[in-house]
Amino acid sequence: MLKSGIALAAALLIGRYGPFPLTKDDDPNGRWRGELVQGSCSENDGGDRDLCLHLTIKRGALLRRSSYGFSVKASSLTGLKANSPSYTGKAVHFELARDAGTMSFEGDFDDGIGQGELVFLGNPDYLAAMDKMGFGRLSQADLIGLAIQDVTQRFAGDIRHRGLAEGDVDQLIAFKIHGVTPDFIDAVREQGYDHPSGDELVALKIHNVSPEFMKEQRRAGDRRQSLDDLVAMRIHGVTSDLTRELEDLGYEDFDSDDLVAMKIHGVTPEFIRALAKLGYEHPDVDALVGLRVQGVTPEYLEQISKAGLDLPDLDDVTAMKVQGVSPEFVRDMMRAGIGHLGMDDIIGAKVQGVTPEYVRDMVKSGLDHVDLDDLIGARVQGVTADFVRSMRDAGLRNMDLDDLISLRVQGIDRDFVRQYLDEDPHADADDIIEARYNNRHFKRKARM
Repeated sequence: MLKSGIALAAALLIGRYGPFPLTKDDDPNGRWRGELVQGSCSENDGGDRDLCLHLTIKRGALLRRSSYGFSVKASSLTGLKANSPSYTGKAVHFELARDAGTMSFEGDFDDGIGQGELVFLGNPDYLAAMDKMGFGRLSQADLIGLAIQDVTQRFAGDIRHRGLAEGDVDQLIAFKIHGVTPDFIDAVREQGYDHPSGDELVALKIHNVSPEFMKEQRRAGDRRQSLDDLVAMRIHGVTSDLTRELEDLGYEDFDSDDLVAMKIHGVTPEFIRALAKLGYEHPDVDALVGLRVQGVTPEYLEQISKAGLDLPDLDDVTAMKVQGVSPEFVRDMMRAGIGHLGMDDIIGAKVQGVTPEYVRDMVKSGLDHVDLDDLIGARVQGVTADFVRSMRDAGLRNMDLDDLISLRVQGIDRDFVRQYLDEDPHADADDIIEARYNNRHFKRKARM
């Protein structure tokens, strides 16, 4: 029955539309496989209790050239008597009639799973109408795609009337899949977007950028964003409420990129208000985003202040966070015994590995009038409290940190100091450093 339908299809197409050769690509033969399920047949039908047939059809050379998957309501299939997902039937024949053509199915169902053969018969009137609209002579693959998505002549005409999908069947199908309707196009244009491209319209639909959303954003900010901007804003959850709240907080010079960055990194109106309570009035958007990127919170700033550090500007706060300066580090450095420290001191200490423990050990080693700059220099050169004590044990007195750094740089150890002091008990650090610099050597003496 189906094979004879092929010849009839070819005859009708040639007689009513003109030569339409059935090459391997245009072979209307195919196979189908389907499953009956209870639920929504598509994203747009709004039903959840329909009996649907999820279909996969294959056609073309060796049945591998084209494959399509789609769902239809069982009630729209003429001749299918299925009434439940467990339907069973032998030698079943049913049809799916669309404006572009009719698919005729034959096969068997077993407990809701069906398979068999199909023939697609294109509609010659549809072919002629589409040709006149500028889509040219459609292939069998084009027709099947248009039939599956139920692209009608009227829909195609309405889209072409609006200057879109010129000769582009794929765009026409994409519009139908994603719900780009003539009414939607008109509504977008009413918002001032006079010449949206087909790709832009599809992107708007995919990301649920509605004309109402466009209107809200424009009303909130008295500005019109580009369609790409609107898509980005929708993807990241930028709402008109955020736009209005930012303006209420005194922000005017911001764009969609700023809004998206703020949303991505969690810069909220609450975050901005919390900063204002700490004295940071109206920081710019880049500074706000930078704070969030580095994990700076109002709580962090409060704890830094309680630790004894005067709150710095926001760029310095970011630098502190980048270097891993914690409120505990600030507190312990303030209590280490070298007086009040500023923000630059704290960052410098952290960068050079000067810890509160290091500071306390150096102070306990007996050094007088130690400041942080000296300690940073000492730490860089590897001067430790143990080294200080070893120099004292060797007999050196009245050393400052500059002396200790020089002793360390010259590689002077306790034995060298003792040998020198054995020959000159009154020598100081400068004498010993000069001796090392001049490569002076000593005869080792036995010690009592």
